[in-house]
Amino acid sequence: MTNLAAEWAASMGDVLTDVPDVVKFLPGWLALLLSGYLALRTWRTQRLRRALGPDGEAVREALVDARRLLEEVCTRGGQRVQWFQKDEQREVGRVVQDLADRVGDKKLRRAMTAVAGTCAEVFAFAPPNRIMVAVAGQPEHPSQIEQRNRDQAQLAQQVERAHQGRGEVATAITRLNVVERRVTGR
Repeated sequence: MTNLAAEWAASMGDVLTDVPDVVKFLPGWLALLLSGYLALRTWRTQRLRRALGPDGEAVREALVDARRLLEEVCTRGGQRVQWFQKDEQREVGRVVQDLADRVGDKKLRRAMTAVAGTCAEVFAFAPPNRIMVAVAGQPEHPSQIEQRNRDQAQLAQQVERAHQGRGEVATAITRLNVVERRVTGR
């Protein structure tokens, strides 16, 4: 049996010496190429995760909150909106700006900064709450009429800016989807 094994080993040695060097080193080259591909893919994924920021879901929630509040202003169409009175809703613009500072993607950061600026402008255009006292049978004072007209002009500016802001929110959410799609590969 040992003679047979020795003959087989000798015949295999002849076969291996007849094989070109390319075939012998092919597994090593394939492993090198695969390692390089995986290293590039890991680097790209980490770069995209940094571009998304530490928490992509928080960015999405803040943008959805901003969209909801801007849509509320638009649907009211020139009426007073009370969401400016609630602290957590008043802070939406600041939250979006804080998250924009943490995001690494330049286009997403720019879009989120525009949304934060829009929220601040919509808040600035909100007229202050006034106690309107109307007595039946008495005419309105000219200062009250003037104040009401100024408030209506501010509300119109607020609605116009909210309409523009809805487009900015849509742009930011679209960019967020693109960046997330690149990170997750969906």
